[in-house]
Amino acid sequence: FPEGILRESFSAMKRAHIIVITKADMAIQGAITTITRKIKQYNPDAPIFTASHKPAGLISASGEAVELNTLRNKQIYAFSGIANPAYFQSTLRSAGARIVEFMNFRDHHIYSRKDMDKIKSEALGLEIVTTEKDLVKLKELDVPDNLSALRIEFSIENDFYDNLFRRLQ
Repeated sequence: FPEGILRESFSAMKRAHIIVITKADMAIQGAITTITRKIKQYNPDAPIFTASHKPAGLISASGEAVELNTLRNKQIYAFSGIANPAYFQSTLRSAGARIVEFMNFRDHHIYSRKDMDKIKSEALGLEIVTTEKDLVKLKELDVPDNLSALRIEFSIENDFYDNLFRRLQ
């Protein structure tokens, strides 16, 4: 579960009408059942749904869409400034990328020209892949042509929306 000073406690789930467990596709066997049991201790009535983040493609630094299959068996240099860089790496690997080097920055990192210079020099001509969140932060910098971002789609159980819309009526 997310942790930190800006996160709510488990007991806050008592207020929830619907609960979504995200990144369920990456959970180890039995973890969703364990999490569901814990949630039900706090809120036995709210329906619980699972969701995942699926790689959908790449977007180049110039904004062009690139097919996801271009990552298959490709050696890349990757970097991110997000809270869960291991999930990003796992997602890249699931798309077939072979990560040669990975640079991790703190969540919400503000990139500088020095950061970009270091990334370029360490990448040694490899394709460079980051997150969409990070790509937005790089717009003011001189980014190389071989830099792209992994596009992610949110996928949730089909009956989630039916349940949600019923509650909104």
